[in-house]
Amino acid sequence: MVGYLVMQFSIYKEIKERFSGHLWLDVVSKFDLLKPSPVCSFSSFYRKIEPCTPLYATEKPSPTEFELEKYRKSGPDGAIHVSVKTQQGLNELKKEMHELLLCLQMAKIKHTMEQPREVKGTTQSVTANL
Repeated sequence: MVGYLVMQFSIYKEIKERFSGHLWLDVVSKFDLLKPSPVCSFSSFYRKIEPCTPLYATEKPSPTEFELEKYRKSGPDGAIHVSVKTQQGLNELKKEMHELLLCLQMAKIKHTMEQPREVKGTTQSVTANL
C-alpha cells in the first residue's frame, strides 16, 4: 500500500510541475470515506516496524515523510474535499470551477483581441484594454 502511495504522490508532483503554467484545481472526491488513522509516524509505517512508533512534537520528520503523511490523510495542499453523499465541498467546487472557467474565457478573449486581423489585403493589430 505504501509503495503505491509513494508512486502516486511522485506522479502527482511531476504532473503538477510539468503543467504549472496551466489552470489547476486539486479535488479529493469521496472524502467522507477517508477514515482517521491511529497517530503514528509515516516512517515507521513505511518501514513496517511493529508496533507503530508515535511521532512526537519534538521529532522532526523529513519533509518527504511529512508530505506523504499529509497527502495520505487529506490529499494535496489546498485540495477541495468533496463528498456527494454528505454534500461537503460541492459549493466550493462549483465556485472554483466557475472562477477557472471565467479565467480561461477571459484569456481566450484577450488572445483573440490581440491577434492581427486581415482587412482587404492589409494587416491590423487590434488590442483592447480588458
